[in-house]
Amino acid sequence: MLECPRFNRSVVSMYKFPIITQKEEYSGYSAWCPVLPGCASEGETEEEAKRNIKEAIELYLEVDELSLLTGKNQKLYKIAI
Repeated sequence: MLECPRFNRSVVSMYKFPIITQKEEYSGYSAWCPVLPGCASEGETEEEAKRNIKEAIELYLEVDELSLLTGKNQKLYKIAI
């Protein structure tokens, strides 16, 4: 599991995502997160692929909060549970 400390930091301090790495036939490694459709990356080494997939997961989960608001009378609040 890859630790992703930036995932929704205001709610969760650490979340772990499964990742899969694969050595490619000709060069480098690919990596993907099976629970996040389309979230994949690559690198020259397995360590680089793991660093790159971590960044890809962080970007995948990054939400543009303003895009959540679809109506003119809506407000966005955050609640702690």
